[in-house]
Amino acid sequence: MTVSNSQLLPLASISISLVGLALAVYALRRRDRHWPVWVGLVASGLTVAFWLYFFIANIVTPG
Repeated sequence: MTVSNSQLLPLASISISLVGLALAVYALRRRDRHWPVWVGLVASGLTVAFWLYFFIANIVTPG
């Protein structure tokens, strides 16, 4: 893997997790309560929470 590809991986992770979270919320609003929706919501929610924590920690304590 080249350096340029490894720099794009966090952006891909953030993008895919935000799309997954939006799709899960949309499915829940349509009253779709099947287990794949909940698994997608939890998985993408944890990823978004990680990146938000990382982002806020970088703002609060740069360096």
